[in-house]
Amino acid sequence: MKRGFVNIRDIRLSYIDYGGTGPYLILLHGVMSRATNWYDIAMWLKERYHVSAMDQRGHGLSDKPDAGYSKEESVQDIIDFMNELGIDNAVLSVIQPGG
Repeated sequence: MKRGFVNIRDIRLSYIDYGGTGPYLILLHGVMSRATNWYDIAMWLKERYHVSAMDQRGHGLSDKPDAGYSKEESVQDIIDFMNELGIDNAVLSVIQPGG
């Protein structure tokens, strides 16, 4: 497990690479959450996937800009995150852990 950062469109996004093998899986948290909330689930999922979780814009250790919180910006953040890490395709999970 390692913490990393990517710089996209003038903001810095934090993520955790939980490791694992298999298809890439990106875990996306809900409101009032962060990448670390996925720890228990990621430990289980990494048996079948290469698992990463993002601190989305405005959450966790990611930058908290004054603007840019639309659905379109969120989708673009994910695309840019994948491009920055060289991820060609991934499974996305947006289930809120623990809720």
